Amino acid sequence: MNTRLRTWLIRLGSFALAGLLLWLALRGADWAAVGAALRTANYWWVPPVIVVTLGAHWLRAVRWCIMMDALPERRSPHGAGSPNPTSRTVAFASVLVGYMANYAGPRIGELIRAGNVAAHERLSFSSLMGTVVAERVLDMLTLVLGLATLPLIYGSELSGVVGRLGESFSGVSAGTWWLVGGAGLAAGFAGLWILFRRPSDGSSRLGRILDTFRDGLLAVTRTGRSGTITTLTAAMWLSYSFMAWVPFAMLGYTQTFGISPLEAWGLMIIGSFGVVLPAPGGIGTYHVITVESLGLLHAMPSSEAATYALLTHTGQMIIYVLAGFAALTWLAPRLARNAAASDHSPT
Repeated sequence: MNTRLRTWLIRLGSFALAGLLLWLALRGADWAAVGAALRTANYWWVPPVIVVTLGAHWLRAVRWCIMMDALPERRSPHGAGSPNPTSRTVAFASVLVGYMANYAGPRIGELIRAGNVAAHERLSFSSLMGTVVAERVLDMLTLVLGLATLPLIYGSELSGVVGRLGESFSGVSAGTWWLVGGAGLAAGFAGLWILFRRPSDGSSRLGRILDTFRDGLLAVTRTGRSGTITTLTAAMWLSYSFMAWVPFAMLGYTQTFGISPLEAWGLMIIGSFGVVLPAPGGIGTYHVITVESLGLLHAMPSSEAATYALLTHTGQMIIYVLAGFAALTWLAPRLARNAAASDHSPT
């Protein structure tokens, strides 16, 4: 099987999984009630949500830049730090383009944002992909810490959520779960091997790529700014929590179902697993996890839960697509100028 065919089969499989889970999540909804709730929602909350959403991604871009500035290829010969820091604006625009691209296929955006910055900043793509992976590891560690807060918020009710979600995902074939689990294990072992392998002597192109990828992975440990990275990470996740709470306020559910900002934090942590699973942009996976969690933890009827899931996911998708398109429009001429400058530079 050639690479292009395999790529398309994986992409079609991810969309099929998304469609199945979307149907499972929304099959019990009263669409007339969903439409009425969306028509009467308080959309004055939209501007602050847009500001916080873009602000969270600016924080992500700044955190990423701190890692990129710690790459060996960025350091001055005397080790005094980076004489030419990575452009925060370019990184921010690339993050937005990446989030837009994630709706076309799982994690495609990670490749695109690294490629954009590599072209603009003339850094190696492999080292930037190493920083992207390090970023995701930080997010996974934050998610694990967030999981530790769930028993404090929901107590014994969590066991019911876990059991019900297991039933909801039982329609997914065992082969899919084996594929996901196997890919995760393979990625973990590959990462450990890259971290602990002996550096190459520079004669092998693959060896040089692996060396620079490892430089990117380890850049987070070489920034000398762990406190700043921790603060940025915490601010990002608190922004995500605000983004999860506002739709409840828009729909009037904070009073009806007694959902506080603290409980919105817990629901955001649970819903994050819907984005981690291999579906484009969390389509379907986010919906089924969110609808089931709202029903079990807050006794929310399926129509109201579906309304919240659709509002949050579709609203964010619209913001990401519009912001990503605007960022791409801004980036394109700059990348073209850099490419032209490279073509005319003396060799």
